Amino acid sequence: IWAFNPVLASSSSIEVCGLSTTLQATQPTEGIGTWILPQNITANDIHSPNAQVFSTSYGSFPVIWEVKNGPCCDTNQTNITFYEQPAQPNAGNDLEIFDNTLPVVLNASTPTVGIGTWSVIQGNAVFTDVHSPTCEVSQLSEGENILRWTISSGICPPVFDDIVIKLFSLFVPEGFSPNGDGKNDFFIIKGIDPNNSYHLLIFDRWGNVVYEKKAYDNSWNGKDNNGNNLPDDTYFYLLEKNNKTIKKGYVILKR
Repeated sequence: IWAFNPVLASSSSIEVCGLSTTLQATQPTEGIGTWILPQNITANDIHSPNAQVFSTSYGSFPVIWEVKNGPCCDTNQTNITFYEQPAQPNAGNDLEIFDNTLPVVLNASTPTVGIGTWSVIQGNAVFTDVHSPTCEVSQLSEGENILRWTISSGICPPVFDDIVIKLFSLFVPEGFSPNGDGKNDFFIIKGIDPNNSYHLLIFDRWGNVVYEKKAYDNSWNGKDNNGNNLPDDTYFYLLEKNNKTIKKGYVILKR
């Protein structure tokens, strides 16, 4: 009569970034251990508790460490999860905006692997969906806001890209009085910088351009392009930057 000691199989689950890893099992004190693997996984030595394995696909797969000692047998099933390293994302082009009442639509690259998440690195932002590459963002802070689009995939190192959204809060007055008294004599738009090449056009009620200045520097004093005083009236303005209208409205000129 042959007597065999009972055996105990023990192994650990593994997560790895990539398609290869080292298995983890306890070396049997008696008997022989064998890895039972799914078809997509191969090993350099199925009898080694620390065998090197290679997968042909990403995902989570069951593996079994089986220990046999004669008629005595024990098995332990664990999982190996292979995560794919995500590609470097693109958070989109940097933006300059001049109206914080309207939401801004982001345009980041859609991840093919992993999950994307928006976060605020500098400034302030409220996202409609932090996991959407094309969500809307609002409540930005005046000045520079830095938003980060991060892609995560399991235990793989996360990858990210940043977008800078600059908010310029402009205040355009609805009227001024260029009468030379030293008070409210100029059409002053608060928040502009002449070095940023704001283009101002003033129209009369018939749609004629009566005043125009590129790189506007808050110097309009109620005169037309020929230096003549314009009559008291309601005029209309367009404020452009980079050939794009960023503000429009009316202004009352009253001396």
